[in-house]
Amino acid sequence: MEYPKFAFGFQREGSAFVSCELNSRTRQMFDDRLLTISEVAPRAFSSFVFSKAKELAAKFERNGTTKGSTVKTGRDIICRARDLGAVKAYYGAELGMPIVLDTDSMVGFDTGELRLYYERGEGGLPVFEFFVDDVGAAKSRLIAAGCEIVEENPAVPRVYLRDRFGLLFNITEG
Repeated sequence: MEYPKFAFGFQREGSAFVSCELNSRTRQMFDDRLLTISEVAPRAFSSFVFSKAKELAAKFERNGTTKGSTVKTGRDIICRARDLGAVKAYYGAELGMPIVLDTDSMVGFDTGELRLYYERGEGGLPVFEFFVDDVGAAKSRLIAAGCEIVEENPAVPRVYLRDRFGLLFNITEG
């Protein structure tokens, strides 16, 4: 199957992404050839997700949600899939993303700005990761602010939460 080729990428304008000509660095990365959507989309998605994670962390700090503890974004996005072999084949082989972690339960890829991880499990929305000084204290404050616990495992120092606006994220110490 022949995929359409693109001589443009995406850049952020306010809260939207618009097409733009590829900058010289990006053109050099791809030897001045046209790009397929599978090469353009992951970079646009990574940039978009990273910017949204930074906005959310800034909002928490601005609104005093952390009260003495800061929330810092990581560069990790976590998704779930039943077949990690298929995930590895797609992101690693098809899209050419370098593998940074490969275990029986998780595989991770370097996408540039972000690291994309898939852990074995039922599929779902991507999960942002936020670092806090104290998971227990942050969890209590976030629940009081309207978040609900989605998943918690005492053996792993993290808590998956959904905020009152529907964003799924986890907090971990760091």
